[in-house]
Amino acid sequence: MKRKEGFVSHTIGDKNYIVAVGDKSEQYNCVITCNGTAFYLWEILKEDCSEEQLVDALLKEYEVSEEQAQKGVANTLDILRKNHLLDE
Repeated sequence: MKRKEGFVSHTIGDKNYIVAVGDKSEQYNCVITCNGTAFYLWEILKEDCSEEQLVDALLKEYEVSEEQAQKGVANTLDILRKNHLLDE
């Protein structure tokens, strides 16, 4: 899976945003805010990867248990799927 084309991510101050650009901005007229973990995963999703690879990335980046990493990935992917931001 990977993130859909047509979206950019920005950090302004301590806030992280995902915004549709170009043709996608007509279809997705919204701004998504996300926490640091979700933003980190979004950046990784520039490239095609599996859920397991995302969990591994969280384990390397943050001091969390595997269970916490799995929950974080599952929650983030759920939100991205609900907003149709993933190509799977």
